[in-house]
Amino acid sequence: MHSCTKEDTKPIPLEFNVLKNGNTILDNKTVIELNFDESTTFDLTMSGVASIDTEKPAGWDCAVIKSEKVVNLKAPSSSDSEAEREGAIIFKVYDADGKLFEHSFGVKATEAAMSFELIDINLEETLLFRQGGTQTIPFSASKNVVSIKCGITDGWTATTDLDSKMITITAPAEEGMNEEGELVLAPVSAFGTEGEAVTLKVKISRDIPVMTFAKTTYGVNAGSSIEIPFEGSYVSNVSFENVPEGWNFEADVKAGKIVVTAPASGASRAEVTVNYESPVGLAGEANTICCKFFGINCVEDLHALRTAIDDAVGEKNSDIEAYLVNGEVKLNTDLTITDADLIHVDGSAAEKSLADQRKAVVSKFYNYTFNGGGHTVTFDINPDYCRFGFFYTFGALYSDGVKAGITVDDKTLLKDINFAGTIKISYTTTGKSQGMAIAPVVVYNKGGKMLNVNSSVELSSTRDDLESLANNDLIKQGQIGGITSIDQFGRCEYKNCTFSGKITIDGGIQNIGGIVGYADNYDGKMLQSVITGCKNTADFSIHQKAGMHSDAYIGGILGSSRTSQPIITDCENKGNFNIDLENGFGSVQSCGGIIGSGYGTLVRCKNYGNITVYECAKNASGSTVNRRYGGIIGGPGTISTSKHGENVFRHNLENCENHGNIKGASSMMGGIVGRSEKNTGEKAIFKGCVNYGTVESTEQVMTMGGIAAVCNGGDFYNCINRGTIKGAIERDAAGIIGSIDWSDDKHDWTIDGCENYGNFELTGENKSGAVVAGIAVHAKNAKARYSVTNCKASFSVTGSNLTKEPAIGKYGNAIISAFTIDEATKNNCKIN
Repeated sequence: MHSCTKEDTKPIPLEFNVLKNGNTILDNKTVIELNFDESTTFDLTMSGVASIDTEKPAGWDCAVIKSEKVVNLKAPSSSDSEAEREGAIIFKVYDADGKLFEHSFGVKATEAAMSFELIDINLEETLLFRQGGTQTIPFSASKNVVSIKCGITDGWTATTDLDSKMITITAPAEEGMNEEGELVLAPVSAFGTEGEAVTLKVKISRDIPVMTFAKTTYGVNAGSSIEIPFEGSYVSNVSFENVPEGWNFEADVKAGKIVVTAPASGASRAEVTVNYESPVGLAGEANTICCKFFGINCVEDLHALRTAIDDAVGEKNSDIEAYLVNGEVKLNTDLTITDADLIHVDGSAAEKSLADQRKAVVSKFYNYTFNGGGHTVTFDINPDYCRFGFFYTFGALYSDGVKAGITVDDKTLLKDINFAGTIKISYTTTGKSQGMAIAPVVVYNKGGKMLNVNSSVELSSTRDDLESLANNDLIKQGQIGGITSIDQFGRCEYKNCTFSGKITIDGGIQNIGGIVGYADNYDGKMLQSVITGCKNTADFSIHQKAGMHSDAYIGGILGSSRTSQPIITDCENKGNFNIDLENGFGSVQSCGGIIGSGYGTLVRCKNYGNITVYECAKNASGSTVNRRYGGIIGGPGTISTSKHGENVFRHNLENCENHGNIKGASSMMGGIVGRSEKNTGEKAIFKGCVNYGTVESTEQVMTMGGIAAVCNGGDFYNCINRGTIKGAIERDAAGIIGSIDWSDDKHDWTIDGCENYGNFELTGENKSGAVVAGIAVHAKNAKARYSVTNCKASFSVTGSNLTKEPAIGKYGNAIISAFTIDEATKNNCKIN
């Protein structure tokens, strides 16, 4: 053993030694050789050592483990191109006085022997091919093989795939090329070293039979027969494998056809292997053909549907005819879907993290009508991955236009189908970007249309990791819809669709809707989604953990349209909303009977569902947080007034009715809308809307209104409130607009023909200076030009600390000098 110091060469009473098989390796001669990726352990003896520093070549790892009296050494990874193949391990050992002793041994990384072998191939024999034929051969290779060097005779081709461990060889298709040759294969390491080569002899044989089919899938009616033609040469004997019971396959070699007879019932699909031989017994390459009842009859049909559509649209040789009945993709039977029936969609493999996994039954559908035939798809699944739907994408509209070869012309349609069962969501995010998107029918609707689609699926999402979450961003994500999770680029249509299941959330989801979870509008383009005659009767049960902000947007028809302007006509919600906030400052941002939060043109929509918030949403200081609940729409959209271009994003409601009661402690609660603001392009308009429901605060809240709790500029025509306003207020309450807030003084605003017959039972603890008015209260110290005409009010007020006005009131220092109130309004508004 060698030791020295830089200050003193005299022996020092300090012991440090590294041993292999009892012998020191610190002798300035020993070189330890290890294969790349290999590791080993040495014994360690030491005394009088205060500390040790270790220097090592790049890529090497050397650890001194004092407690176990060992030294662990690991060679570099074979994939580390920056690693040093040779060098020295140097130990810098210090005694208690700080004196330095250096010890070392050499190291060298070597390459392990590479192995490479063709499986089930006798290299002494010649591999025969038909002219232009292809064969795929599996191989095995050791893990240090990173590529295969391939050489083959001119005219022949060979490709290797190291991931799948397959070699594909193709013989020349043209006459006059080399009919015999050799394939030479050599494994190559990461350092360019070639292993022992393998040579395979190949040859074109004129005696090998050939049998080809025009398609791989053929449709047949139950109980009927079809003839499938084939092209063949040197074909003699034909046999069939994997024929299901009830099916019959017979070959007529002379006529060049196979006659298939399907059963009248039973197995709807037959995937059969076709084997054949030449007259001298040489076997040809087996074919697999699929014969199936026309339409969709099993889950396997659904899995294959995407390829058939892609091929048909791309004008390739497609099997699409086998899935059609009268030109439509037709479901012929009820189906039950379990986790085992799901497939990973594009870019989402099983080995990826759950945040990257996306599953569906049909990965993509477009350009055709899917006719459910009144049948029912029943789910029993538990998605522990981020996205799921029966269809993953539905429609052909994309951010850069439409899919190549497609014009959006109403071709993508789903109709006359029912969905039932349960979807129990167990996936939880670990980052804000890992948004969940779950729905029974569609994850991403890209301009598709739906007619008579009914869902009674019960959806539930539970996350039990809320106590450990570092911040709220981890639950500010996710879309759940009773039918669709996300309308991605607008121009989606829903007609006469229903959701009658149930949505239960324990934790945090951001956008939740009975028909659609979230309606997006790509890059501000006005491609409006249309929802007509749709109904929700499902209840929503939302448990929000105290202290956690999901900023949820919950709507009976649509969860959020904060960046879009959907057109919603004759839609109805009868589902109740039960929200438990645990009396903490966690929150549901907005909740509405039709739209949770966002813009929209709504005509003749009705809400009968009650919104009940069991605890109060408060901030850290204990004040009620700024949240919005409304009988039709909860809150506003988010389009900037400077970025909407020529597009219009606004609340535009006509003849909508609310019959449901609203009870809670959100800061803004309105019979029709909680808050209307950020209307861009044109004014917000409310025409002929009626509220019958009670608006009740369980604690002191900022404002309540019979039609709108808060409106930042909008016109109201012929709106009527008949609902009672109850509880306690901090600031203001009114029959039509509880609080006029920051209205643009560059515009003239109108309240015309509006009526209030709802009483105010504000018997709670009202804040001193709070204002009650029959029509509206202005609440900001800024001018706003409002014309109030032809309005009526007849109501009573009970409660203390209240300023009462029959028509228009003002809160605090608000300016109402620019308001004009006609005589009809003054004469017809009274406090009983």
